[in-house]
Amino acid sequence: MRKNKNLFFTLFSILIVLILSSCAGNSAMNNATSWPGLSAEDDILYVASSTSISAVREGVKLWSYPVPADNSLLFFAAPQVDDEKIYAGTYSNQVHVLNKEDGTLIQKIELPSPKHKIIASPVVADSNLLIPSSDGVIYAYALTDLSKPVWTARLTSEIWTSPVALNGHIVVASIDKKLNVLDHSDGKVLKTLDTNGAVMGGLVLDEDKIYFSTLAKEVSAFNPESGAIEPLLQTDGEVWAAPLVLEDRLIIADMAGNLYANDLQNGQSIWTLNNIFGDGSGAIAAPVALSDGNLLVIGENGDLLVYDADGKSAYTRSTKSKTLTTPVVLDDSVVVAFLNGDSLLRSYTLDLKENWLYSDVPVEEQAK
Repeated sequence: MRKNKNLFFTLFSILIVLILSSCAGNSAMNNATSWPGLSAEDDILYVASSTSISAVREGVKLWSYPVPADNSLLFFAAPQVDDEKIYAGTYSNQVHVLNKEDGTLIQKIELPSPKHKIIASPVVADSNLLIPSSDGVIYAYALTDLSKPVWTARLTSEIWTSPVALNGHIVVASIDKKLNVLDHSDGKVLKTLDTNGAVMGGLVLDEDKIYFSTLAKEVSAFNPESGAIEPLLQTDGEVWAAPLVLEDRLIIADMAGNLYANDLQNGQSIWTLNNIFGDGSGAIAAPVALSDGNLLVIGENGDLLVYDADGKSAYTRSTKSKTLTTPVVLDDSVVVAFLNGDSLLRSYTLDLKENWLYSDVPVEEQAK
């Protein structure tokens, strides 16, 4: 119970800071707390951590942005990598467009409300860059012209998760417990559906449906064919982490430390594991599928647990470091981002043996 209280306090503190910084501008932003945003392409990791974006390969920093450091900048959302560019959102409602090869700035996209922030990653969909903002607006920019949006769509509340493009539509959650369906061509809101709780972990597209979990202890799917939300299961704890679609089943980790596997078609329970971290800790990071067919679940307390598809424990490792970021799988390894401890990133083999660590030291110091 104490662990759960600590987890809720951590998340509550982050939410309060995010809300305050929306109202108070840079002074509150400079005191903001967040967890690292992590993405990858091939064997290179791109990590947004506090005041910088870094590119890392096998524990070695390739470049960092900005140079020199600028403490007025804060990055939270995982960088979006597309073609030769990286799109990095800031707490001052900007997107910094970087050269993927060396991290140099190509241009900045300045959104109208600088007291708001970009918490979720921008998304490249077809020929557009979609930018979700806490000002409650989705901004669509043509990739060929980032000087002005081709359309904007104002929703009824803040947007903290990335939109999903599907069949000419854009689906996006807002934190006022709504799922919004937009026309991709002009941003017109076509439909707004109520959810019982806020969607915090993001939307997961698999084939013809969009899956999501909520703080109302439920997991559902949006069916674009019927235009309806289909309830799938109730959980014992609130769910922050996005669900994982793993072949024919849906995997969910809740904030009470429980892990669920349900049949993707009929929603029936296949297996449930309770209090998997042993101390009441929960999961904020989403479960991920490993390349060997197993799945990895990470607790807020830093415990790494690998299970097979039948829920049998395969490997475990305790890191003693707080982690809330969904890990990234690179072929035969997995990379985890941490909030504390002696490293920002650590790479593990699929059986959880350590490969390398990255401590976010300057490039020039690594060369010594």
